[in-house]
Amino acid sequence: MSQQSKVIILKPPHPEPIHNGSSKPHRIAIIGVGDVGAAVANALILRSVADELLINDTDSMLREAQICDLSDVSYVCGSRTRVQAATHREAGQADIVVITIGSRHFRGETNMQHTFRKLSTIRSVIGSMKPFGKETILVVVANPVDIFTSFVYKLSGLPATRVMGSGTWLDSIRMSNVLAEKTKVSKSHATEPNSISLPILGVSGKSQLVAWSTTSVGNMPASTDGLEARTQPSPSPSPSSSPSSTPPPVTPNPTDREATDKECNYRKDRMLHGKGKIPLGIGSLAARICESILSDQGQVCLISQYQPKWDCCFSSPAALGRTGIVKTVEISLLPAEWQDLEETAKELKEKLDLIHEGQ
Repeated sequence: MSQQSKVIILKPPHPEPIHNGSSKPHRIAIIGVGDVGAAVANALILRSVADELLINDTDSMLREAQICDLSDVSYVCGSRTRVQAATHREAGQADIVVITIGSRHFRGETNMQHTFRKLSTIRSVIGSMKPFGKETILVVVANPVDIFTSFVYKLSGLPATRVMGSGTWLDSIRMSNVLAEKTKVSKSHATEPNSISLPILGVSGKSQLVAWSTTSVGNMPASTDGLEARTQPSPSPSPSSSPSSTPPPVTPNPTDREATDKECNYRKDRMLHGKGKIPLGIGSLAARICESILSDQGQVCLISQYQPKWDCCFSSPAALGRTGIVKTVEISLLPAEWQDLEETAKELKEKLDLIHEGQ
């Protein structure tokens, strides 16, 4: 007589989500679940950042399809995250709302026309989510990120500490990755000795500023053949900035900078030409921002945040916690770097004023 086989069903472990002593479940809403929104959701589930993931998209068929797919991801990886649909009003009560609204260019549509169209959608969404929850934090992951973060801040009526954008952090990580390969040091967490610290500040895009004067490799200033003294602090929401007393750094020579920058641009172009879209990196980055907020550990992140001096949002370092931006972090810059930063900030402000006038 043959022995009957036993079927064993293996279930993956369920990692504990972040709670920090709070019994209240963490809820993250995602507005727009196209390629980027789905990448954000996937990364949040894989890292078990939240207990509940609220999905909202104007395309109901896409929304339901993504919910089913992401629910499978949650089960496969053993995440406790529950994925469900949500209205704008429900999303506005979440701990964090990630805004990833995107749209395709129409034939003959200019970049400015496209921006106006996306702003119209964002205005409608923000209005539908109001009033926000008492602790809701908004994270903008839509491009151009500094323009949209600036408008979301104004439209939301929330304190500046509770509105932020993904900013230049991914560009900084990509360039740090290139430097790590060139110098053969670890590209791990910035507090470890064999690490790269390379902040990219200002307006995301062609005018963003690589703060080479503050760049370090393995906790040592980047090597070069020239020395320059730092004088001006980086921008921050605090008006009481003062120059740093730290010793002058060693800055990379122009040849090294150009080669590193060229390699970063080449990698980005290669990704775009090969894939057409590059949502995975920014999706992981957005999840990391959310994780930094909910873990409430004061992790320093390079985010687009409100800069009172210029009345707009662009990237500078900030420590994140459960209330959003808990502290701004100063970076001392060379006079030439500070001048470049001011010029790009003024250009962004002028562009925002033009958009306001055109609406």
